[in-house]
Amino acid sequence: LPLNDDDFTEFDGFGSHIVWSPFSNTLLYGQTIDPKLLESRKFTVGWDWSPSGSKNLLEELKVAWLTVEANEAKISAQALVEGVTKNAAAAVGWDKKLGTLEAGKYADVVVIAGKDDDPYEHLIFATERDVRLVLIAGYARYGDADLMDAMPTASDEVETLTVGGVDKKLDNVDPASKL
Repeated sequence: LPLNDDDFTEFDGFGSHIVWSPFSNTLLYGQTIDPKLLESRKFTVGWDWSPSGSKNLLEELKVAWLTVEANEAKISAQALVEGVTKNAAAAVGWDKKLGTLEAGKYADVVVIAGKDDDPYEHLIFATERDVRLVLIAGYARYGDADLMDAMPTASDEVETLTVGGVDKKLDNVDPASKL
């Protein structure tokens, strides 16, 4: 049986966190949580793995958006984006260092091509091709070649690749790691 409002009220009392993976839930179990149960709760949007879900969080955000719309739930685009940023950081106890842009926190930023009226909806409807730049702890880690070339990277081992017909670069090396 799926979890209901009473179950979530009990979980709320334990300080637990909800991780919602609507696409894999639907593929594996034929349904996902009623998003109306999330309307008044903080939740995280996650994805399991490619064989039973989305390829990435951008895809999972789209499925979450469509599920919210189909169920007429009162969950905003901002709340969905918070589910992959500040709520996700809080769920794993990293909110003192990650999840929001504030002094003293790591500068983890994603830059998406174009602009629409609502920046949260713009992110939800973005594709891999639209990701212009990803900064992790202030270092360029992935993005369009022109932006990657203009930013400091964490290592000198930058790979080139093509995503959706766009030239990208990837710095996937952690200089602190022991190779």
